Amino acid sequence: MNRLFFALALTGSVWAQDFTLDKSTGKPVPTYVGELKVMRGKAFKVSDGKTTAIKIGERFQKSDSITTKDSAFVRLALVDDTVLTLGPNSEMKFTEFSFKNKNDREMTLELIRGQLRSKVQNKAKENQIIYKTTLAVMGVRGTELFVNHQVLNNLAVSEFSLSEGLAEVTDVNGQKHLLSKSDRIIVVQDSATSHLGSEKKQINEELMKALDQEESLMPYIEMITLDHNIFSWLNKQKVIVQDGNKKEESSVAPNEASPGWEQNLQKLNEQLKLNQRRR
Repeated sequence: MNRLFFALALTGSVWAQDFTLDKSTGKPVPTYVGELKVMRGKAFKVSDGKTTAIKIGERFQKSDSITTKDSAFVRLALVDDTVLTLGPNSEMKFTEFSFKNKNDREMTLELIRGQLRSKVQNKAKENQIIYKTTLAVMGVRGTELFVNHQVLNNLAVSEFSLSEGLAEVTDVNGQKHLLSKSDRIIVVQDSATSHLGSEKKQINEELMKALDQEESLMPYIEMITLDHNIFSWLNKQKVIVQDGNKKEESSVAPNEASPGWEQNLQKLNEQLKLNQRRR
């Protein structure tokens, strides 16, 4: 009788689209991904091609996106108890979502741009929880993580960091990087050449302490030695020149856009730090 009453009530409820009934247990199972709990500044939801301003209590479905403006900050509680924080000038999409219970679910979140922090409270099976950017994907089971993804001119940068737990990051070249507590992996691509490189580093103690504050985001992207391990190949690149039946090697001049990676990264970091001060 109670199950029937709940089913009837759920059918007539304005929230009916957010739940389904598990026939084996008679319990409601959420079909939405999460709910907005904290918001400062302006943020918007894109659903079925429509953009709307959001407020506390807003629920997000699979394929919905959320964007934040300057100085904005949002926190969502996902249905599996994961806490998700999105920083200023960010855009994130709930790409995939399937939920049975808090320990049996599949979810893919794509950070299109900006800063993200997430604490996965309940452990998942391998490859069930995925965080991705255009440059790499991170598979987690249960951890607290940070993702930055920024693009400026020819430079695209993704950073994945952990303050606890374990995770595996696979970049678009298929290279795998195992992360543990305090690890950070920076993946960089120069769109002018499509060349991609990465470097693994440690989060220093001072930054780790700052990240203990629940509203903190990764405030900058670590500088890495790209001039040595990524773009130096441009100076050594050779091409074959056909001259009748004769072939010879000829050096290719570096792409003019590539040397600017360091300046672009500095500009990105200045913007990230400015976002941090504004909040």
